[in-house]
Order: sequence, then structure tokens, then C-alpha cells
Amino acid sequence: MDNFRNSRNKLAYAYLLAPQGLERKATIAVRFLKRKTAELAALEQEIEQLRAEVAQLPAAQRTTSPDHDS
Repeated sequence: MDNFRNSRNKLAYAYLLAPQGLERKATIAVRFLKRKTAELAALEQEIEQLRAEVAQLPAAQRTTSPDHDS
């Protein structure tokens, strides 16, 4: 955005899409958003599972960091 804001030739940033191109771009954007939303939901579920596992650990183990991932 800074490049655009500071540019003297803002028209160089413009592009035109035919109606079919605009529809295709919208379809791709919707598909991308759905995929990222599903990834976020999966990550949130994994984080909740990990928090539940950590909550079941003895207090001493919850405050130390592991030497490796397992």
C-alpha cells in the first residue's frame, strides 16, 4: 500500500477484468477463503486438544519446557 500511496503513476496499478475474469477471480477468492477457514477451524481444534492434554499434566510438568517436540 505504501508503494501505491507514494506512486506518481497510480494508473500502473490498475487492471481491467472481463466479466468472466471477474467471476473467475471471485470464485477463486471464495474457494481460498473456505480452505483457509477450514484450516483455521482444524488448528483451533488441535490447540484445544493440546490445551486439554496440558491441563491434565502435573503442575511441575506444565511449567517446564520440553527438550524436543513429540
